[in-house]
Amino acid sequence: MKIISLIFISIFLIIVFIMSCNLEVNTSDAQASSDIKSSKQNGFFISEYKPSVIPQRIFKISEVWMESIWFNRIYNGRVVREKSNGIQLNFKLTEFSNSEFADDKYLLNWRMKDDHENSVGKGNGVYTFFFENEVVPDTIHISILKIKQDRTTIKIYEFLLFKEK
Repeated sequence: MKIISLIFISIFLIIVFIMSCNLEVNTSDAQASSDIKSSKQNGFFISEYKPSVIPQRIFKISEVWMESIWFNRIYNGRVVREKSNGIQLNFKLTEFSNSEFADDKYLLNWRMKDDHENSVGKGNGVYTFFFENEVVPDTIHISILKIKQDRTTIKIYEFLLFKEK
């Protein structure tokens, strides 16, 4: 009886240990590659975009790319990146010149949206916009909005992203 209890407890502890090794892996939210290079390496890359000029007083866009939406999944205790339906536009912003439009003030003082009022999200150091269909657009229009104290917004600037041919 003691041996069976000991075996049961050992198996239980092994299962708990294996599961806890992957507790910090986000498997419920769509992920974004950290840059174009990793998007290509992982097979998610679709196309690259170039931005129109943005005034230096706001920020610089260093990279823009379209990729397949993907998720982290856990199979046999290992984290696997799995492609899903849909596409997402990712871009990295650098050189924030105005403290009001700083990276850490996104969604507090300012936000971005497209022509259809869809907001640009942020996570893992990348700004991301999800497309409802899988049509890769040639041009994407983005507005930069300042969030006022009453939570309404005012358009500060807009820019275009052009798909590289």
